[in-house]
Amino acid sequence: MPPYFDYPHFPFRGFNGVGECFLRVQVLDNARLVFLCVQRPNYYGTSVTNAVESIFDAAVRMLIQKGAVPPTLLRVPFFARNKEQRRLMNVVRNSRWVEHYPPEVGFVPGGSYALVSFDDDLHPVWDYMSRAAIARECGLSEDFFHVEFTSRGDVD
Repeated sequence: MPPYFDYPHFPFRGFNGVGECFLRVQVLDNARLVFLCVQRPNYYGTSVTNAVESIFDAAVRMLIQKGAVPPTLLRVPFFARNKEQRRLMNVVRNSRWVEHYPPEVGFVPGGSYALVSFDDDLHPVWDYMSRAAIARECGLSEDFFHVEFTSRGDVD
């Protein structure tokens, strides 16, 4: 399994300026991407739920710029209109986006996981499930979806 990439302070466009979340990305050999987006403890800006479209768009653009998106997902016909949007939709169709609120962060005291799917207009739909079910759905071990924060809110 290829290594994953962690972005402990991933910036995104929030309601009142720049927000921040923890982002983990796994690029799988079969040209699929798995994203884990985590609401950081002690963060009081725009939530990852309210900014999911913005975070997803920023994450994909960053990965494309770094050359981390599998080339097969970036291929569009040379005559296609709006190539950037077509590439983004190729990534959407070949990605799994998981949103996580750790224990004591958010409304569920024990924490929560949701598999978020996007339609062609990037409108999200959340499907809340256990970490084990998320791992099965994404084809990864449960360890990928575990992020431990220190009491100061840093990644352990």
